Amino acid sequence: MDNKRIGHISFSTENMEEFIKTCTTQKELLPLYLDHIRNGYEFTEEMLVKIADFDSTSKMKIIIEYNKCIKNILVKTI
Repeated sequence: MDNKRIGHISFSTENMEEFIKTCTTQKELLPLYLDHIRNGYEFTEEMLVKIADFDSTSKMKIIIEYNKCIKNILVKTI
């Protein structure tokens, strides 16, 4: 079982996926999605649909975090 921490709460991967499904607002989802990127997970189709409804600032935060992770991967492989 793969455990992750968000704030002071620890989730298994399965529990995290269920928890994300119950979140509905951008304010709840953005920190979870950023953590999702940092941990190297891919977005599901459902997550992408929810991101499409985010405001432009939140979308930009997701893009910036994704780019940072990609940059780190490239630096490690060079």
